[in-house]
Amino acid sequence: LLVKGPRTLGPLARVKTVVAAKTGTLTTGTPPAPGVISYDRSADGAELIRMRAAAEHGMSHPVARAVARLARERQVEIPAVTSTESALGLGIDVRVEDRRVLIGSRRFMELRRVALEKSRSDETAAHAGGASPLFVAIDNRLAGMLILQDKLRDDAREAVRALRARQMKNVIMLSGDHPEPSRVIAESLGLRHHYAELLPEAKARLVRELKAEGRVVLMVGDGVNDALALKAADVGMAVPGGTEVAAEAADIVLLSGGLDRVVRGIDLARESIVAVRRTLGIAARANLGLVGLASLGWARPLTSILLSQGTTVGAALITAARGGKIGLPTEPRDLIRP
Repeated sequence: LLVKGPRTLGPLARVKTVVAAKTGTLTTGTPPAPGVISYDRSADGAELIRMRAAAEHGMSHPVARAVARLARERQVEIPAVTSTESALGLGIDVRVEDRRVLIGSRRFMELRRVALEKSRSDETAAHAGGASPLFVAIDNRLAGMLILQDKLRDDAREAVRALRARQMKNVIMLSGDHPEPSRVIAESLGLRHHYAELLPEAKARLVRELKAEGRVVLMVGDGVNDALALKAADVGMAVPGGTEVAAEAADIVLLSGGLDRVVRGIDLARESIVAVRRTLGIAARANLGLVGLASLGWARPLTSILLSQGTTVGAALITAARGGKIGLPTEPRDLIRP
């Protein structure tokens, strides 16, 4: 756990609402090779993969890596891109070999006035199976569709159960995907509250609305689209394997492990606050006793000072020893870093 400052521990210990991104956080974010459907004779499956791989060449997000892997497997030569324009959370607009290539969601294609009638039945079938379709248009004409079938993290269900066991008021899932695949994932986790088709600004706005209701909110995410929500939350937590933007925006970065580390972080914060209060309580009672002795003339000033400081140090050592038993960091490599 990389905690960027001590002020994070207080809010984390009081968290009662956990908001988690879907792709890459509750799901693996590393889909297998996508299914490819072509609607244009001049752009078969190999050509669609070639265009998509060119558009996202060098990008590190999971979908780009999956497409790049598929291009390598099919021994597809990736052409150079001459210009790039992206719409965060929607899609990407590039020029490849003097052709305009659009890749993105239905909303992105509609904004670019690309007709999608040919893909309607395939899109419906993909959503019914919990998959996320991405459209590819070449020179403003629908060329094909890539079907991405993400899967749930192995530890996602256990993490949700563990959070509920810690009396969370709500565990909420956010997604930029279509409502249907988001619903499939949410139902598999037993989450009643989930929101789909959210742009980055909408995710952050929802987090702020939850805070306005008086909730202490933990946002867990991994991608560029989660950065604003991570900043808006009382505590932002970036999961392992996320983007640099998410790690920069978060208050806590999980350097390794799975979603169990989210629960572990909450437990550590709660135990740390208890430990601090215990230390202060012991020291305060001891100091009050010394004040009483001094007022009766039974303790000299130097003796009182030494006893006061010694009692405080002793209380801290006792608390530290107990901390080792309850799972607080005891080795240098496990310490919460500044």
